[in-house]
Amino acid sequence: MIEIRALPPTQRQEAFCYLVANRHVRADFALQPLAPHQIRSYNPPAGQPFILQPEPATPDAPIYDEPGWIGEQWRTTTLMTVPAGYWLHIAAVGKFFIARDGSGIGVWPQEALTHAWVTEAVLGPALSLALALQGVFCLHASAVAISGQVVAFVGESGWGKSTLAAFLHGDNWQFVADDVLPLEVGEEGTTCLPNFPQLKLSAAQQWPLASPQRLPLTAVYLLTTPTVQNSKVEIQPLSPLEATLALVRHTVATKLFDKQLLTQHLAFCSGIARHVPVKRLAYPRVYARLPEVAMAVYTDNFPNKNRDSTLLKHLI
Repeated sequence: MIEIRALPPTQRQEAFCYLVANRHVRADFALQPLAPHQIRSYNPPAGQPFILQPEPATPDAPIYDEPGWIGEQWRTTTLMTVPAGYWLHIAAVGKFFIARDGSGIGVWPQEALTHAWVTEAVLGPALSLALALQGVFCLHASAVAISGQVVAFVGESGWGKSTLAAFLHGDNWQFVADDVLPLEVGEEGTTCLPNFPQLKLSAAQQWPLASPQRLPLTAVYLLTTPTVQNSKVEIQPLSPLEATLALVRHTVATKLFDKQLLTQHLAFCSGIARHVPVKRLAYPRVYARLPEVAMAVYTDNFPNKNRDSTLLKHLI
């Protein structure tokens, strides 16, 4: 569970409950982008309540002290650590406390609680850090589910991750993520937690609450351009080291991780790279070539199925 509290406390008695990345999130103010993920109620288990810790009078050197992109512009962003957690300061937006076990987020806004910048900060860096502290790391990726198995696409911004996933969507190819894909590693392997706010998509395009909240990750593709213009689509496996570095590079909010969390994250990515195929997918950036790309991805995941399978019919 993750509890989100306004500071100073709101006068409102109502609690807003959501299911995000297979975690119950309980807030004392509404988070509009989470509306599609709202559940009726949730009774948290008995235990130590989330308690806000004071800011340090003489903080240690900050983990992060650079501009961050919040509210459609670069803003001075500072993350400091205290024994009980982290203080995140974002200029002209507010202050945020994240408990060290990820169980709570305190929100002290400079503007109104409902301001879009505050919401973006809560659901962006603050929530990403809280989830990471609970062992859930968010991949900057698009993804689709094929027969209940997730295929993810990572790559530099503007390289076509969302375009490719949107093109694949249809019939039995279900759209899972446009920008952020939470992952968790357990006894059953690497699991995707698709119920996560995709801020660039409409409410109707969000992952349905009625759909499975845990799906296996079966492949990750690193999008690259071919070495020769107009060359054919190519899929090549990455070495374990290359795969690990690709996953590390395309994880959300890693600049906010302290040394301990960075170590945990590296082990997390290394574990995925050992058990999930991570491959380089090179193809020309031409929309007309996307059916060829889709065919290559399909064949790579279902080598023994016929080309006229219902999984592929909307692409050919």
